[in-house]
Amino acid sequence: MAKSERPEWFKFWRRNRQMLDIDQLSMESRGRIFTNMMRYFDSGENELLSLDTLESAMFNVLKINVDNSFSDFEETSQKNRENALKRWNATASDRIRSNANDAEDRGQSTEDRGKNTEVETKAAKPQRSKKRFIPPTVEEIAAFCRERGNSVDAQKVYDTYAVADWKDSTGKPVKNWKQKIIAVWERDEPKAKNQGTAPDLSWRQKNGGNCYDV
Repeated sequence: MAKSERPEWFKFWRRNRQMLDIDQLSMESRGRIFTNMMRYFDSGENELLSLDTLESAMFNVLKINVDNSFSDFEETSQKNRENALKRWNATASDRIRSNANDAEDRGQSTEDRGKNTEVETKAAKPQRSKKRFIPPTVEEIAAFCRERGNSVDAQKVYDTYAVADWKDSTGKPVKNWKQKIIAVWERDEPKAKNQGTAPDLSWRQKNGGNCYDV
């Protein structure tokens, strides 16, 4: 009764001793029976000692414990294999679902991914606060004109834009008054010198007198 898979122990019930009245046997008989049980457990029917009739009868009853130990071991092993297979199948199902989800994610259109990236980029990009325009004073305009070395009338510049609520001839807010002096007033300065008068600033009121062509 050789076994490829075998238990490490077998049970010997107390009731066996009581039922068989083993104490009536000599120590030699008990030793031969015990030796045969161990050999039977290790290698089955091979290498068993010769027993007399009474010893053989008791041994045949006791070896049932060894047979039961193998049956219990096989049953437990089978349950363990089934449980392991169930766990493997469950894990395989999880892997299949995970792969399917990954494939679905990879199937997302390039356009959608681009939109997501654009949204994330906008969200990550810090918003710049707009610089509030502060109208200059007549003194600030005069100081800049002196720095530039021109002869622009600072008071006239101030009055021109102040009356138009600091908007230029197109109705757009003046964002850089220094640039206006350089690009508009200094440009018209030679004309004013040639004519011996102030620069031609086209003081023609438009749209109800709220905007000038400057």
